[in-house]
Amino acid sequence: MYKKKNFKFFLICTFSILAAFIIFSCKTVPETTVSYTEELYKLLVENKFDEAITYYESMPESLRNEYEMQKLKVSIYISAGRLDEAFNLCTELLEENSKDPDLLYIEANIYNARGDEETYITKLQNIIKLHPKHEEALGDLGDVYLGKKNYKQAEIYFTKALSINSRNANALTGLGRVKYKSSNFEEALKLLDSALAIDETQYIAWADRGKVNYEMGRYKDAIEDVKKSLSYYPDDYFNWFDLATYYLKLNKKDEALSALDKAIEINPDYYLPYIYRAGLNDQSGNYEVAKADYNKIIELFPDYYYANECLGILQWHEGLWSEAYKNFYAAYQHNPNQPSYAFMCAACMYKAGTSSARIKKFLDPVFKNIERDSLNYYIGRLLYDMTGESDVIFRIQKENGKSQKSRALFYLGLYYELKDRKDLALKYYQEAKDVVIVPSYFEYRFVDWALKEAVN
Repeated sequence: MYKKKNFKFFLICTFSILAAFIIFSCKTVPETTVSYTEELYKLLVENKFDEAITYYESMPESLRNEYEMQKLKVSIYISAGRLDEAFNLCTELLEENSKDPDLLYIEANIYNARGDEETYITKLQNIIKLHPKHEEALGDLGDVYLGKKNYKQAEIYFTKALSINSRNANALTGLGRVKYKSSNFEEALKLLDSALAIDETQYIAWADRGKVNYEMGRYKDAIEDVKKSLSYYPDDYFNWFDLATYYLKLNKKDEALSALDKAIEINPDYYLPYIYRAGLNDQSGNYEVAKADYNKIIELFPDYYYANECLGILQWHEGLWSEAYKNFYAAYQHNPNQPSYAFMCAACMYKAGTSSARIKKFLDPVFKNIERDSLNYYIGRLLYDMTGESDVIFRIQKENGKSQKSRALFYLGLYYELKDRKDLALKYYQEAKDVVIVPSYFEYRFVDWALKEAVN
C-alpha cells in the first residue's frame, strides 16, 4: 500500500508546494510569474511530468532558483521516475538545508521509489527524531508496517499521526485498512468514510471500502466503491482484478471478463488475472482463448501446475495426445503424489499408439509413490497390464468415498475405451457420473464430454 500512497502523496505534495508558491507569487511578483506557475500546475494535473520538467527549464532563472521551486522539481523528478536526477538535486539542496522536514521527507521517498525499504525506514525514523510531529512520516511508517503485516505497530504509527492531525486522510485510510485486516469491518468503514469525507479523491480508501463491503457480502456496494477508486486512478490493475472478482459474485461473467482484460492490459506480466480469465473462457467453451491464457500462466508462473492440468484436459478433448501428455507429465513432475496425472500420461501414450513396453517403462517408477493395496495401485496395474478389471471392480465396490469411487469408475471406463469397448466405457462413465453430485476431480470433465458425445 505505502508505495502507491506515496506516489499519490507526491502529487498532492507537489501541488501543495506549487499552490503555496502561486499564492506567494500573487503578492510579491509580476503576473507573468503567476502564469508560469499556473501552466506548470496544469501539466502536473495531467501527469505530464517530463513535459513539466521541460517547461520548468524554460521558466526565468530567478524563478527556477527559488528554493521552494527546486524542491518542487525534485518531486516532479520522482513522479517522472527520474530518480537519479531527483537524488542528485535533493542531495545538493540538503547541503544547505539539512533539517528541512519537507526536503528530508522527499529524500526518504526517493529511497522508497528505488525499492530500498531499509534506508527508507531509517530516513523516516530520522525525520521523526528531528520533527516528532511530522504526520506524513508517521503515516508512512504505519504503511510500511502494514505492508509487513505488523498490524499492531502500524496502528501505533497511524494513531500517532492522527493525534497530530485528526483530519489526516492518509492515516485514516491506513488505520481503516488495519481494522479491515483485523476483520473489524464496521470500524474500518467508519474510518474509511471519515477519510473520504475529508478527501473524496482518496482512491485507496475507495478500494479498501470495496474490500470491506465485499467481505460483508455487499457485492453491489463493493463494485461501486472500486469503480469510484478507478475513476481517480484507472491504472491500478489490482483494482481491476478486484472488480472482476466482485462481478463474479453476482455471476456477471461478461463484466468480469472485461475487468480482467483491463487488468491484463495494464500489467501483462501478472499471472493471477490470466488464471481467472482462462477459467471463465474454459467454462464458456472458448477453448482456444483459454488455452492461450493457460500457456501464458505457465510462462509467467511455472509452478502453477494446475495450468498444465487444465491445458492437458483441453488437449485431450481435442485429441492432441502428445501435447496433452506433455502437460499431464509437467503436472505430475510438480506433484508426484497425484497418480492421476501419471495415469493420464499413460492413457495419452496408448491413444498416440505408443508401444506397451514404453508405457510400462513409464509407469514402473510411478508405483513407488502409490500404496501397495490401495485402489490407485490397482488402477495403475490395470493400465500397466491392460487386464485385471475384476480386481478393480471388487475394490470399487468396497470404496466408501464417493469422489474416489467415481474417479475409479472413470478409469475403468477409460480402460474399456482404450480396448475399444465403447459400450462398457459408457456404462462405467455413467456410473461415475451417478456416484457424485458435485465432482471434485479433474477427470470428470472427460466423463461429461464422453456422455454428451454419445447422446449427440
